[in-house]
Amino acid sequence: DIPAAAARLARPLLVLHGEQDVSVPLDEGRRVIAAADASLSRLHVLPNTDHTFGVRHPFEGPTTALKTVLTESIRHFLET
Repeated sequence: DIPAAAARLARPLLVLHGEQDVSVPLDEGRRVIAAADASLSRLHVLPNTDHTFGVRHPFEGPTTALKTVLTESIRHFLET
């Protein structure tokens, strides 16, 4: 139960979610963030991308969405 775990989390939480994710609906990301401490949590929705942020196998290089995910992840960890 990920929302319940998020509710117990006493640390900053970043959820990065592709707007067009068909594997995990965006409402799931919203539900996790809604359960977490609002002062410590942030949902970043990446437009026009899916569950893998546009990356396919075999890997041919990062997409713009993946670069954003990496940048936001690094920022999150440096700021917390």
